[in-house]
Amino acid sequence: MIAGCECCLSYLKNAFALVAGARLTHDLKYVLADDVFTTGSTLYSCAHVLRHAWALNLDIVIFAHG
Repeated sequence: MIAGCECCLSYLKNAFALVAGARLTHDLKYVLADDVFTTGSTLYSCAHVLRHAWALNLDIVIFAHG
């Protein structure tokens, strides 16, 4: 995440969640895709939710930098 963008995280607090009943396992690989990387807040927030759900092997794909 880019330094100085901590305020962006407050806008995304509780914005992402897993679907009820979704099960993730620590031994599978998960891919998180984002169209544009600006501050990194969206990816950080999504990755935080996935890691707390045991998605420990997480790759990130970004298509553009803003």
